Amino acid sequence: MIESAAGLKLTTDPRFTVRDTDARHVAAIRKVCREQQHNRIQCPVTKRRVAVDAFTASAVITVHDSLNDANRAKFAACSIAKMAAVAWKLLK
Repeated sequence: MIESAAGLKLTTDPRFTVRDTDARHVAAIRKVCREQQHNRIQCPVTKRRVAVDAFTASAVITVHDSLNDANRAKFAACSIAKMAAVAWKLLK
């Protein structure tokens, strides 16, 4: 954990660092995990802004990182709501 200028504790977990290969919305979900702060993220499929909390974002990133490259691309192409539903189903 590191402390930001605002006094917030930020995690240094490598799962939450943005990668060059991440899609824009996956990078935004990683940011929610890293900062442990909910945020509204624009869904690339529905073109609407979706509220994502830190707990759901952590579940989505855990599933995203555990998939192989072919399935990771399919998972990232889903809407954020679908990604969350699949993540919770797999983590049960």
